[in-house]
Amino acid sequence: MFAPDSKWTLLVSALIFVGLVALAGWRLKNARGIWGRIISAVVVLLVPVSGFVTVCFAINHARHFAPTWRSVAALAGVKEEREVQVEEAAIPAYTGHDRPLEAPDGPQWKAQFVRDPENGALKTDFTGPNSGVTMPVWVWVPSDYDPAKTYRVVILLEGYPSLTSDIPKVLDLDGQMPGITSDTIIAIPKLELDSESPDCVDIAGRPQAGSWVTKDVVGLVQANFSTSQNRNDWAIAGASYGGWCAPVLGLSHPQIFGSVISMSGYNPPMTGRLQDDPRAVSSYTITNMMQKASWPQRFYLTGTTGDTDSEVFLQEVSQVNKPNLPVETYLDPRGGHNWKIWHDHFPEALRWWQGEVPDNAVAKKTDIKQDAFFTGPLGPVLCGLSVVLLLGWALARGKNWGILKHTIVMLAIAGLGAWCLLLIVNLDTKTVVSFESIDAFFKLLHR
Repeated sequence: MFAPDSKWTLLVSALIFVGLVALAGWRLKNARGIWGRIISAVVVLLVPVSGFVTVCFAINHARHFAPTWRSVAALAGVKEEREVQVEEAAIPAYTGHDRPLEAPDGPQWKAQFVRDPENGALKTDFTGPNSGVTMPVWVWVPSDYDPAKTYRVVILLEGYPSLTSDIPKVLDLDGQMPGITSDTIIAIPKLELDSESPDCVDIAGRPQAGSWVTKDVVGLVQANFSTSQNRNDWAIAGASYGGWCAPVLGLSHPQIFGSVISMSGYNPPMTGRLQDDPRAVSSYTITNMMQKASWPQRFYLTGTTGDTDSEVFLQEVSQVNKPNLPVETYLDPRGGHNWKIWHDHFPEALRWWQGEVPDNAVAKKTDIKQDAFFTGPLGPVLCGLSVVLLLGWALARGKNWGILKHTIVMLAIAGLGAWCLLLIVNLDTKTVVSFESIDAFFKLLHR
């Protein structure tokens, strides 16, 4: 009943917020002496904190990013150091020749797809014969899809947290793909397999995330659509968490994927249980995996100067310098870490995959200016100072105010304080980088 994404949790949080506003107003009017003012100040400062928490619950209720309290802890970065046992199969030796990709056979691989009215893609709830995972998979196909033709495939991995069903819509696949390619289908599997942050690979005692993507989703696409048997016609791509996971699965399954696309990824694991084990962190750091790779694969990596992790990742990958792993990188001088950026980066990645030389037109299309108010300490500092000034004014004059003035000032403190806390969080997430991209925040509040 009181899960972190339930309406009841949101309601309780909102009631606490309203109660604190009323209590803070009463405390200001009746503060006496130094200790009375200190207690009043503490109560007043709890108002924006409560407002911030309520906004977070409102976002989670709308988007279901964290359905359990365990997943809330994972998003907050709470982790414990522990040894993990990865159950990935050995990478087959490269013999200099590619084997054709064979589609699996059997009724367990056949699925019923229906058109999802929310995003236009085909959707099925599939139980993986290898992983045992049951999750939805969306497959975007061209409007003139013809089973008699052969199609190339992109397996596109979401970020974390993410609302998978939104991806075909926010990338505008129906609008953008016809101008890029007519022979490609895109499969988008859900990766949040339980209440913990996703692992990407198979770990003992955990949902088999690696097998779900590389065996089950790949097999699902092969068995239900007309796809190429050439590994060079298969790419694995992703953004954010998916921008790390795609290279991991691509490098550990090079016999399937001839190309890897990473948008705003990072080098070491930052989600799931791999990050709890220092040895696993080293083993699944992308550049370490690339150094050991023997298969030929192509890489296209993008990032932005407003997203430090992706910028560092691009720099580190550029230093690998292996002839069998040609790398194309693009660092966008504008933008942060959100789907607005990936909406513009993805078409260029697909053009690169088709063999076109990237024209770096992303910078022209991504008309986003970075504002120091959102990308640096200026915003939190200004909001924080405003809260302090309002609080000081209220403590000095509050006893002479009426109920209406108390309420207005409390709501102003609550709004500015909550905004300050959101800006502090944004310094890490880079969701909003300018007033022009502020809609990325408001989209979090509704489906």
